[in-house]
Amino acid sequence: MDKSQLSNSQMDHSNEINSQMDNSSFLDMLNVGGDTHWGGTPDSSPIGEQATMPTQNIPTSAKPKSTKGTSTKGKNWSSVEDKVLIQAWANTSLDAVTGTDQNSHSYWGRISYYYKAHKQQSWPERNANALNCHFGGISASTSKFCGYLQQIINKDESGRTIDDKKIDAEEMYIRLSLETVWAQKIEKDDTKEAAKNARYARAFELQEKQIALQEREDARKEREDARQEREAARIQFEAEEKIMLMDTSGMTIAQKQFYKNKQDEITARLHQTSG
Repeated sequence: MDKSQLSNSQMDHSNEINSQMDNSSFLDMLNVGGDTHWGGTPDSSPIGEQATMPTQNIPTSAKPKSTKGTSTKGKNWSSVEDKVLIQAWANTSLDAVTGTDQNSHSYWGRISYYYKAHKQQSWPERNANALNCHFGGISASTSKFCGYLQQIINKDESGRTIDDKKIDAEEMYIRLSLETVWAQKIEKDDTKEAAKNARYARAFELQEKQIALQEREDARKEREDARQEREAARIQFEAEEKIMLMDTSGMTIAQKQFYKNKQDEITARLHQTSG
C-alpha cells in the first residue's frame, strides 16, 4: 500500500467512526449510570469485533505532559469530548499493527496523544489517567446497553425493526439505571440510619453505665456517711460515759461543779431524746 492509499484509508476509517458516533443523545444517555472503571486493555474491548484500522504515525510511548498545579477535577465531560476519546481509543485499539502489542503505559500514552491532537483548545486538559478512568465509565455503560439490546433482540419479536429494539434498549437502560441509583440511595440511607441508631444505642448504653456508676457512688457515700455517724456517736458516747462515771471526790469545788454541769446536760439531753 503506497502513501496515498494509506492516507485515503485513514480518512475513510475516521469518517466511519464519526458517522457511527453522530448521535450525541446516545452518549448523553450513557452518562446516566456506570461508575465501574474499565482496565483499558486492547483485549478487553466491550465494543466487540470491528474493522481494524491502519497504523498511523503516532509515538509508541506518548507520555502526557505534566499538569501539576492545574486541577481539572470536577469538570464534566461533554458529548463531543466523549466522541474524540472514543475515536482515540478506536484508533489505538483497532490498530492492526500495534493494537495488541503494547503495554498499558504506551497504550494510554498513544490514546492521550491522539486525544490531545484532536481536541479543541477550549476543552479542559485531561491526562492519560483521566482518559482511562472516564473511558472505563463509557465502556461499562456501553457493555450494559449492549447487553440490554441483546436481550431484546433475542426475544425475536416479529414486526419490530432494529430501531424499535434500540429504543426499547434505551428505555430499559435508563429505567434500570435509575432503579440502581434509587436502590443505592436506599442502601445508603439504610446504612446511615443504622449508623445513627448504633450511635444512639451506644450513647444510651454509655448513659446507663454512667447512671449505674453514679448510683453506686451515691450508695458508697451513703454508707460512708452512716459509718462516720456511727463512729461519731460511739466517740460521743464514750466521752459522755467517762464524764458520767468521773470520780470527783478528790477534786476542788470548781472542778466538781464543772463535771456536775456536764452530767446535768447529758442527763437532760438523754431524757429529751428518749421522750
